Amino acid sequence: MILDLLRALGGVREANFVVRNADALSELLGPLRVTEDGGWATLEREGCPCHIHLRLEQMAEARFVQEPGFSPETKAYCVQFFHANGDRPVLMIYLSEPAYQEVLGRFGGQERIAFNRGAGPT
Repeated sequence: MILDLLRALGGVREANFVVRNADALSELLGPLRVTEDGGWATLEREGCPCHIHLRLEQMAEARFVQEPGFSPETKAYCVQFFHANGDRPVLMIYLSEPAYQEVLGRFGGQERIAFNRGAGPT
């Protein structure tokens, strides 16, 4: 399930993949190719040496989130991936509203998707 979701998000043009902690921020624009090797997903843009590695077994769930945008009365649409032991997202993917709705619909309209840890990536 997690690889299917990452691949669906990776295929969205202009999706903004964000990795952030208290002291650093990294962004990578889609579309991205998503591959898996040894329990790690690699998200990479063709022709760019930049990429993101994500340890799949540590991801507990994804959440489809609508939050206030940068301008008044606007919304931001993103999918957030959470670590098994964390309350902050490890990876956030910001999408246009139509792309957000399309991916949400493709995954059954569930705003929270739990990943079956220990069963290997699917």
